[in-house]
Amino acid sequence: MRAENRTLLGPHDVVLATHPGSGASWIGTLLVHLGVFYVSGHNELLVDRESQRTTGEWVEDEELRFPGLATTGSRDQQQHLPVLEARDHLHASYREPCRVIKTNRSAVGWTPPTRVVLLVRDGRDAVLSLYHNLRSFGGLDVPLPEFLRGRDSAWPPPAMSWGFACLSWLGSIASERLHVVKFEACRERPLEEFRALLGFLGTPRTDAEIEHAMTESSYERMRRVESAEIERRGDSIGRGRVMRKGQVGEWREVYTEEMLRTFTGLPRRALAGFGYPTDTVPHSGSEGCCG
Repeated sequence: MRAENRTLLGPHDVVLATHPGSGASWIGTLLVHLGVFYVSGHNELLVDRESQRTTGEWVEDEELRFPGLATTGSRDQQQHLPVLEARDHLHASYREPCRVIKTNRSAVGWTPPTRVVLLVRDGRDAVLSLYHNLRSFGGLDVPLPEFLRGRDSAWPPPAMSWGFACLSWLGSIASERLHVVKFEACRERPLEEFRALLGFLGTPRTDAEIEHAMTESSYERMRRVESAEIERRGDSIGRGRVMRKGQVGEWREVYTEEMLRTFTGLPRRALAGFGYPTDTVPHSGSEGCCG
């Protein structure tokens, strides 16, 4: 999260911490449909500690870019999802003072004083989704195995970054201030999971409201909306896809045994810690914690 926004966090704010590729666009769209204020803490600037508006200025976050990649910027991605871009026009006011502010960074070096929602997705799927996103919007032009290895130390191995980031939040936030949301559980039993999420946020909704938002923010509908935007404005916003499949376990169809070796050590420990199967990931000599 940008330093400017960290200083403006108020008592009603909730940090949504998540690794790129974990489904934040889907969850954010759902929250917008439910009338909950949701922003990117990296690219949008809050006005003050309470206002449910941003300055309207869109700021590219250089720190989130992979070294050597000329990204087209997340603003282009935002324009692929009109409901997020039109958030303030959809809601002249909000029912509750809650603000949900997303960050893609780890908890190292900063512990927010507010509540935290940790959105987790199986690292193998999250990293695969990130890979496709970088190919579409980040100028990445390397094979998947090379990306997973870190391109000869050009960047940290993505599996390590995923495991480190997720465990850092789990180890830094007191349990009473932390709510863990698993992407896979949201796909399997969405009403139950979103009901619990909204309860933690202090923004309860009826089941009918949640079900309506689920329909409006479904991957199928969001893909149709994105396809229409690409058809209409593809020359200016790009033709890559933000909404791909939202598939659980896609990695099983893609990863080779060698690719899975990049998840040994800390990433394997993180997978196991969040309840993901590790039978296909080899053990390493040491699987220590991130600290």
